[in-house]
Amino acid sequence: MRTRRSVLFTCLLVVVLLWPAMTAFADIGGTTMNDGLLLRLTETQMAEVQQRDQVGGGGPATAEFTTASPCGQGPGSTSDSVDCAAARTSCQPADGPGPLVAIFRRPLLPDGTPAGPWVRVGSTCYPNSIRGAQPIVTMAMIREAFHLTPWAQPQITTQPKGDITLVGLDTYYKVNWTPTGYQPDEVEPLDPATMLGYHVDIRVKLDHFTYLFGDGTTFGPTPYEGGIYPTGTITHQYLHSGAYPARVDTTFGADFRINGGAWAPVPDTVTVPGPPTT
Repeated sequence: MRTRRSVLFTCLLVVVLLWPAMTAFADIGGTTMNDGLLLRLTETQMAEVQQRDQVGGGGPATAEFTTASPCGQGPGSTSDSVDCAAARTSCQPADGPGPLVAIFRRPLLPDGTPAGPWVRVGSTCYPNSIRGAQPIVTMAMIREAFHLTPWAQPQITTQPKGDITLVGLDTYYKVNWTPTGYQPDEVEPLDPATMLGYHVDIRVKLDHFTYLFGDGTTFGPTPYEGGIYPTGTITHQYLHSGAYPARVDTTFGADFRINGGAWAPVPDTVTVPGPPTT
């Protein structure tokens, strides 16, 4: 009996200790989704919730709100590549600009003095819809900057040299990057003035190459830059004489980080056509 009572007491103690954490993670509407995730608030719902607490209204506010992000932005935020990637992928373009952020609420006295601790009350894919909270860089902003990256041009050289080959002979292809622009593994620092004052870096990475040989045949997607005879990995045989505009198109991906935090992937790619070599 003594052992059974001890076990029962331990179980009750665990339940009591866990209950505050569970209630702290309930969403504003008081419900959670079946998988246990917080119910996400839309931009309209966030406006309604803040209006209820008179945030930015005519009278004194009864509460204030803030956000925290695993991408290293906002008060109390962390910087973790795994969590940041999850927050990024949780917000598709139709869901909001992202990333997914946690919403915290703190009650206020009539004079504006905090009347209690910050409590997590929900999450949203509209991180900048919370009046008074520190603005954060959205995934939409990072995607746009990623698309504006000045890319290095992927040019190809061939062997035999001189851009002349023989019908039926293996022709070897090799990618060479132009000296200007960003190529894989190089880091582009963005202007903080375009990123709400945050220091955002974009690290370019290769997604794949696609070789177009000019005779209607292609090879790819492939990660290989090719090489020279006899070890080059990209070869092609022309079956008829003629002039063929061969080129390689490069699909770039990227990682990003904010204020020197952990790297997380950009949810997008860009394909850059290379100039033709006849």
